[in-house]
Amino acid sequence: TEKLAMVGTLAASVAHEIRNPLSSIKGFAQILGKSFEDKTPQSGYSKMMVKEVNRINGVVNDLLTFASPMQLQATETNMADLLNHVVNLVTVDAKERNISIQFTCEPEASSVVIDENQITQMLLNIVLNAFNAVDESGEINIRAGLINSGQALRLEIQDDGSGIPEEVKDKIFEPFLTTREKGTGLGLAIVKKIVDNHGGSILVESPPAGNIKGSKFVINLPVPNK
Repeated sequence: TEKLAMVGTLAASVAHEIRNPLSSIKGFAQILGKSFEDKTPQSGYSKMMVKEVNRINGVVNDLLTFASPMQLQATETNMADLLNHVVNLVTVDAKERNISIQFTCEPEASSVVIDENQITQMLLNIVLNAFNAVDESGEINIRAGLINSGQALRLEIQDDGSGIPEEVKDKIFEPFLTTREKGTGLGLAIVKKIVDNHGGSILVESPPAGNIKGSKFVINLPVPNK
């Protein structure tokens, strides 16, 4: 526990020291970009710099989220609205690749007590992971419902992508494990941390039962009475 606390403190310090110069670099790159005509090589270089700075900032944010303690702030949440928000966040990327992303929320699960921000991040991380697995015209489906006589929230996220390689199935929630060239390997580690923070469980099927390809994440989270 002490070592984890030290890692969290170190991550926070590193994040602070990296973010400040990153903000300056991004700001100057944007200013430089405006001094060139659009579609010139110089304008393209500026946009590339801003994009890469954003990517570095994303890595820093992931590291900070993983290393820092997570305080649970559970409130009564409209699950249908939360799912709709997650889908809206990825709608532009989905349209660009002609990916179908749908969600279903059973009526009894429409209002549950959870940490809205953490569950949003958890679902977004899984959906983005699915984006990297599906082909053009792929499908991603999210379902929410209650189990155990209403005592637990069940979330299922299923895609028809390439699935998870057999050799890494047992390791996908380990930090810094990634099969992508530009992946940080922290997305699913953060998912597991959020699930644990809620006292829940997560199961991965790849391929899902009755399918020949794809992946399915099944998450069960205990939900207190309102």
